[in-house]
Amino acid sequence: MQHIDAIEGVVKSILSEMFHASAVDSPDDTDYIRSVKIIIRASVDHVQNFTDSAGASTAIQNALYSHAKNLWLNHIKKIRQSEPDACKSSEENQDGYDSYFFDYIYKHDSYPP
Repeated sequence: MQHIDAIEGVVKSILSEMFHASAVDSPDDTDYIRSVKIIIRASVDHVQNFTDSAGASTAIQNALYSHAKNLWLNHIKKIRQSEPDACKSSEENQDGYDSYFFDYIYKHDSYPP
């Protein structure tokens, strides 16, 4: 299990660094989310090849996905809060849409219709 924990820690660091670089250099969220998907798939494939435990690969996939999504959601929330005309009454609805937005791009590799 130490190997899997090490993989998770290293990949979370990679995702964090990639997020910070993408937040500065790329206005297109699909670039970040597609890259996240590639990194997570590669990590899950490695874990599946290393161990026969489906639970381990599912656990690492969920942990990495949540980490990447939370980085992005927190960033979006900070941007919205810094906007002078931000509508506070619809903040909860916007948080739900942001989550849907990330999930949709991750699954379909494109913006929601």
